[in-house]
Amino acid sequence: KQVQDKIKSLLQKESIRYLIAGGATTAVNILVFYILRILCHMNLNTSNFIAILLAILFAYGV
Repeated sequence: KQVQDKIKSLLQKESIRYLIAGGATTAVNILVFYILRILCHMNLNTSNFIAILLAILFAYGV
């Protein structure tokens, strides 16, 4: 039972970290897209490409 509790605790912590990292990556994507598209008046496809690229790089580092 002790081993099962430790495994369950580890999975819960990993899930929380995964959700936080995923949320932060999504926030980076939306923020970069907003800055490029709305504030810099960049083309839709170009700003989306750059936002996705930066979000992927951010996720790789997290």
